[in-house]
Amino acid sequence: MINKKRIISRTTSSSERSRKYPSMLKTEITTTDDIDNCPNTANPNQEDLNEDGIEYAKKLDTEIDLLYLDPSRRNKENKKVHFLSDCTPLIDYDLIESLQNFKTILIKCSPIIDLKKTINDLKVVSKVYIVGINNEVKEVLFKLNKQSNNDIKIKCIELTNRELDFEFNIN
Repeated sequence: MINKKRIISRTTSSSERSRKYPSMLKTEITTTDDIDNCPNTANPNQEDLNEDGIEYAKKLDTEIDLLYLDPSRRNKENKKVHFLSDCTPLIDYDLIESLQNFKTILIKCSPIIDLKKTINDLKVVSKVYIVGINNEVKEVLFKLNKQSNNDIKIKCIELTNRELDFEFNIN
């Protein structure tokens, strides 16, 4: 029996997630160029949409388990950004509040993102995953949950040696 989960993914690398969540809604295709470059996956439970994923997610009237956001890590001048407010699409507390139908929102960010500012800006962060390879941070993910309290768990994951993983709480 397949565990039916519905997910909205705002990224172009969703093949792994579509295998894990067969009822995934892919919404990253926003231009005709993207459609031409997107491989056709043969998953009958996957729906491809030619519209802005964020706007589509706001219109949904059913509950969704997970919204995965992968904003750009560079600005229009192709320079790395340190703040979520400089990313595209703009992800802020107002956007999160407008996405009422999601149990969980997971935002993938650059390793140079300002953790404290992002936690303060988003207000509903429940967990932060810091993922590294050979002691080098590769990704930072923020898990948002609207029922979150002020006790935020930070989980550090070392993919080359999982015995080095650790976690702690911040208030």
